[in-house]
Amino acid sequence: MTSSTGRTDFGPIGRKRSAFRRMSVGILSLVLSVLLLAGCTDRSDSSGEVDPEENEVAEDFTLTQTFEGKKAWVLKAESAKSYRDENLITVYRPHVEFYSREGEIHSTLVSDSGVYYLESSDIKALGNVVVVSADSAILETDSLKWLSGDERIRTEGSVRVTKGKTVITGDGLVSDPGLDSIKIERNFRAETSEQEM
Repeated sequence: MTSSTGRTDFGPIGRKRSAFRRMSVGILSLVLSVLLLAGCTDRSDSSGEVDPEENEVAEDFTLTQTFEGKKAWVLKAESAKSYRDENLITVYRPHVEFYSREGEIHSTLVSDSGVYYLESSDIKALGNVVVVSADSAILETDSLKWLSGDERIRTEGSVRVTKGKTVITGDGLVSDPGLDSIKIERNFRAETSEQEM
């Protein structure tokens, strides 16, 4: 059958093959882009030796996790490295935005470095970790882990949480990403400062 545009219409099978070709070209373009990025990256250390274990290096790295078609979180980092035979990506200067089911930002996390685990989608933040919630609560610690399956932040280390005039300290913490439901596991202490007039 010939359409009015002069193209031959092969029915649903022809349209599926055409869509498949467009998708294949898109995937091929993505793979080539990744290969070009990997090929253009300097994989040598200061002595000029190539690290045989290093697989890929990326600058301005961004990774988005979705749940039922909506953003759950967005991880951005200055750079990222993955290694052969490891199921993780190491990120440097990560910035993570956690989203509510309504699409609003729950909180923002920053740290010196971090690890994204490919199988679990968990994120570990390391060094000078700060989480700031949408309502300005602040969590400070040396390291924490985002548990994707539980949608919880967890750390075994010392923490400091500031909510308005209240400062909470302790060791070990479990919380939602918005810092609304916080559980301090050990050595809980809370102080409230009086606002001076």
